[in-house]
Amino acid sequence: MSENGLDGRRDVLCGLESGAPDGKIEIALNAEHIRNLSKVGTRRVADLGGTIVFEGELSSNFLIIIDGVAVLAKTLRDGRRQIVGLKFAPGIITPPTATRPMHISAATKLEICLIPSSVMDELVRESHELAIEVIKSIGDDLEQSREWLLAIGRKSAVERLASFLMIIARWQYGGLQDGSRLSLPVSRTDLSDFLALTIETTSRTLSRLRRMRVIEVENVQTIVVLDATRLERLSAGPDN
Repeated sequence: MSENGLDGRRDVLCGLESGAPDGKIEIALNAEHIRNLSKVGTRRVADLGGTIVFEGELSSNFLIIIDGVAVLAKTLRDGRRQIVGLKFAPGIITPPTATRPMHISAATKLEICLIPSSVMDELVRESHELAIEVIKSIGDDLEQSREWLLAIGRKSAVERLASFLMIIARWQYGGLQDGSRLSLPVSRTDLSDFLALTIETTSRTLSRLRRMRVIEVENVQTIVVLDATRLERLSAGPDN
């Protein structure tokens, strides 16, 4: 285990296969691209809480998430921390730079593939399909940031939590329905950071949704949706 919490080893395909099974990235790569990746791609596993990239650290690798959830966070000079994004598998994280530093860690056990930027740049130029995947990933990140800026800036605690549960439902099931069992990929502390709430307020908000019979808290990491329609309405904010 390295100092940053990652186990590393070389892997022939690094989890990148055309038509890969569940939990693998599905990117259209030809045989030559796969051979190139097999030479330079490093497959690594991070335990829950393990740091992948420290804030301020420059990385020359694209991070391709094969399985699990990554936390993207930024820290102020006085130590206050804000989670600014969650990245789910399958997904691509572009390398942090000096002008946009980012702390990246594992919200769950995380399996990633590190691809040097120089190799990825070359593959993107050669593969129209891969270029679309990268652009789509960046677009998804931008859209999530906009949505979450709205949530933190204008939504109540209940609406923020409902919005977060909708994000988890889309990741796990592609949508939401009554009876959905949502496995929260973050701790209560990280959840509070992401919602920009105190831990106490987050706990009270969970209890309020439970009293409203919108959800049932099965355990610390599992929530059962009792009323999907109402949860979706809460996530959208109050009616005019």
